[in-house]
Amino acid sequence: MTPHDKTLSALFAELKTDEKSGLSSQEAAARLARDGENRLREGKKKTNLQRFAEQFKDVMILILLAAAVISFIVACSTGEPSEFFEPLLIVAIVIAILVYILMNKTTLGYELKACGANRHAARYAGISDKRNIVLSMAIAGALSGAGAALYYLAGNTEFYWVTYQSLPATGFNGIPVALLAANNAIGVIFTGLFMSMLDIAGLQLTGLTGYNEYITDVIIATIVYLSAFSLVIKMLITGRKKRKAIEAIPKLGYEPEEKKAADAPAEPAPEKGGEAE
Repeated sequence: MTPHDKTLSALFAELKTDEKSGLSSQEAAARLARDGENRLREGKKKTNLQRFAEQFKDVMILILLAAAVISFIVACSTGEPSEFFEPLLIVAIVIAILVYILMNKTTLGYELKACGANRHAARYAGISDKRNIVLSMAIAGALSGAGAALYYLAGNTEFYWVTYQSLPATGFNGIPVALLAANNAIGVIFTGLFMSMLDIAGLQLTGLTGYNEYITDVIIATIVYLSAFSLVIKMLITGRKKRKAIEAIPKLGYEPEEKKAADAPAEPAPEKGGEAE
């Protein structure tokens, strides 16, 4: 039988206490000496670097890293520059997964999102907004540099002039990729592949069809506008729901005496006349 199923008298008898007076001072001191304080033990806090290193214990990340190492060894043995694309793609996927874990499973990610949503509210909650703004810029710069390095070292673009021309445009393509993925690190993997497919298809349009290759830029721009409009529509719908919820709450405030008197039911008038003399 659980404590929820017992009666109050049975619980008081089991705990050896009284409903009105509670424990005596001697009994409270004896139980404190026997059981100790009712307090949770605080363990040693882990640093952000330790939390980040723990993510490499995940089986999926270990499998991806092993596949990347094997692909890299095969590419080195063949000597073909194009063979380096597969291991670098796997490394990019691992980086995206690590960013997702960082933003959604760690305290640092929560602080970064809180400062991004409202830095003043985050500061009121005790979060260092300036520190997290600098950290977010540093992380974004590191990810941009890693993406450019992977793109440059992929093999097919190495030592080609087109690399230096395409890198700035590829950086700007990160904006529609992030918007289409709704700022989700896992979604960025698939939206990035989708945008790459559009770029490759645009290069083939001129030779295979009568369309210009820049039509893919029009498609990407349309995606950016639609993604921005979806955020605006979501904001409008959320604001409308909030207004309806506020209107549904009864308004509390001062009500004039005249309005109270007007809304009050009228008292019946006294009958005319009286008792006969």
